Amino acid sequence: AEGSEYGSNKQFIRFLWISKGSCAEVRNMLFVLYSLEKINDEIFNPLNTECLEITKEIYHFIKYLEKSTLDAK
Repeated sequence: AEGSEYGSNKQFIRFLWISKGSCAEVRNMLFVLYSLEKINDEIFNPLNTECLEITKEIYHFIKYLEKSTLDAK
């Protein structure tokens, strides 16, 4: 939601990149927890898969917004 109220795709895209980075941080923490055996495969695998899917969706949304920003000029 952050960045969506700035009124420009450029600002929104900036915050989407930050969101994508935050998702990578979550994945990193999942790997740490897994390697420390604080979570097992049953917990790790679906959460990791979900994070990867979210990252891909954010990326595709960014690319869509960048293209529509270019088309608007």
